This record gives sequence, C-alpha cells and structure tokens, in this order.
Amino acid sequence: MTTLNLRPSLVTLSTDVHISIAQFMEPYPDMHALSMTCASLRAVYQPLKWRYSMVTVLPPFRKYQRYMTVPLKVVAPQPNKYSWFYAHEVRILELDGPDYGGIWGSMNVLCKKWFVDKYYPDYDCYSQHQQLHFRCF
Repeated sequence: MTTLNLRPSLVTLSTDVHISIAQFMEPYPDMHALSMTCASLRAVYQPLKWRYSMVTVLPPFRKYQRYMTVPLKVVAPQPNKYSWFYAHEVRILELDGPDYGGIWGSMNVLCKKWFVDKYYPDYDCYSQHQQLHFRCF
C-alpha cells in the first residue's frame, strides 16, 4: 500500500498562488533563487523573474539590485531566439548604456507596435510611456 505525502510545501501550491506570492518578491535575487531550487518551482518562477529587466549595452554585464540583466541583442530584434528569456513576461525594461547613438535603431524597434505586440504582449509603451526607462551610467 502506498501512502501519499500530504505535507504542505511550496511545491504543492498551485501556480496561481505562486503568481500571487511573486507580486511581493523581487525578481533578483528572490525569484531567481526560487527558480533554481527544483523543476516545479523553476517552471513557475523562471518566466516571472524577467518582469523587470535591465537591458545592458556594453560588456561587462553587471547585476542590478532588483532587475534581471539581459544584453540588448537578446531583447531586440529576436527575443524568442533565446529560450531562457521570457519576453512575454516583461513589464518594465530599463536601459543601461553610456551612449544611445549607436543603438538608436534597436531602441526604435522596441517601440514599434508590431514588434511589441508580437514579442512583448504585456508591455505597454503606448499608453504609459513611463514604462520604458532610459538610464545612462
């Protein structure tokens, strides 16, 4: 006779509960750490941790406090090319770079309606222009 282990744990919670919990967590390091604990939590938190992403232009790519760091070549022009980056979960993109002159073409692509609708469906740079932040370090 097999007995079931019914002890409550993070793994036994539904995905909806995890998404509710994630609202109170930072993408990095909280969601990132949870996504590395086991396969079931990875399936939930790996996509969610990309909601707030810092796009870096030049190496070396450094970590930012609450943001997941991603190179510009991943964000545009083909974000679905990289299986580890979940573009459909992105809510806020911030850009870190010393000079925007050399990347203006990529920046224009990021706010084209067809591009955003296809790759970033939850990202709204039309009605809320403040969602796309530009920072120069």
